[in-house]
Amino acid sequence: MLLFNTNLLLDDPFAFFVLFAAVGLALVIGISVHEFSHAAAANLQGDMTATRLGRLTLNPLAHLHPTGTLLIVVVGVGFGRPVPVNPDGSFTVRRGVVRGDSTVAITATDEWGNIATQRIAVTRTAETPPVATAAFPVSPVQVQAPKPKPDPFADVYFGKYHALVIGNNRYPGFPDLKTAVPDARAVAETLRRDYGFEVDLRINAKRDDIIGALSKMRARLTADDSLLVYYAGHGLIDDLTEQGYWLPVDAEQDNLANWVSTSDVTTMVRAIGAKHVMVVADSCYSGTLVRAVTSGIKTATERVAWVRRMLNKRSRTALVSGRLEPVSDKGGGHSPFAKAFLDVLRGNDSILDGTELFTKMRRPVMISANQTPEYSDVRNAGHDGGDFLFVKKK
Repeated sequence: MLLFNTNLLLDDPFAFFVLFAAVGLALVIGISVHEFSHAAAANLQGDMTATRLGRLTLNPLAHLHPTGTLLIVVVGVGFGRPVPVNPDGSFTVRRGVVRGDSTVAITATDEWGNIATQRIAVTRTAETPPVATAAFPVSPVQVQAPKPKPDPFADVYFGKYHALVIGNNRYPGFPDLKTAVPDARAVAETLRRDYGFEVDLRINAKRDDIIGALSKMRARLTADDSLLVYYAGHGLIDDLTEQGYWLPVDAEQDNLANWVSTSDVTTMVRAIGAKHVMVVADSCYSGTLVRAVTSGIKTATERVAWVRRMLNKRSRTALVSGRLEPVSDKGGGHSPFAKAFLDVLRGNDSILDGTELFTKMRRPVMISANQTPEYSDVRNAGHDGGDFLFVKKK
């Protein structure tokens, strides 16, 4: 606190001002070098924003902040102007390559640990590069499309995909929901557009609508088919019987006549002829659909063999938004569960199995809401070790 060192000021004013100037100069130089280092690091990583704004310099005037400088004068500690970065996150990187053919791999990792890699084939056509900056020597390259890899599933018939998507918002006998209908519409569109599902969308469905639609699926689907049942709406649990229920819009409180029990769903799922059936339930107490543990489905190390094995085995699985607990109906247009579900489906570019889907969306849901999703086989529904496969359209 130089300004308040009154003893030194009174005893030796010259020494006080020399010390004041020395410390102030050191801080100014330190801040300039610090901010210059930020700009240089960004520049080396391909973000030229700071360079274009004149921050790749040791000139203190480019880095000093008015308030930070005033604090240096007053208390001896301050700060500089933050170094800007490109707000959209884009960057440019130049790298030299040897003459001839090379492959450049671009790898991106997000905050969840998901990794994506794009490989680009490049060809250097000249021995001597043209004029380039000393900081970033670059060889002329000719970008070519990467050679397509053979499709390991070219001989596999995945069958036809069907979906029954239910979204209930309006409840005369219960509080209305906000996101169930938008969630259902978005899920239906994503399944239809990106994965080629034949979708039966039911909005504000009554009990007869739900049971009737499942009955139609039972009558027409065969072992060549896969069925996804998506339910977004109210759910309840009977504390005495520990039986869970979906609530159609014609459900009444204290009257189970129009409620759809998880036992009803299990019975229909067991009877439907499709080889793969997956129930996705975004409702309170939906955990009554699955077994107590979620470790029965494991991912194989060898991806191609795993997919082929899962395709050939019958599966009856459920992905639920929570255990025996209430779940959130709030979010940025979608519930936390539906948003995570949609994000993973839209971000997939190949074949996605149910286990991988669950693994990718579980943590985002737990962070966004006080609920814990689960994924396992449906109890007593004829599961035989397979898994549901989402195959992205090419």
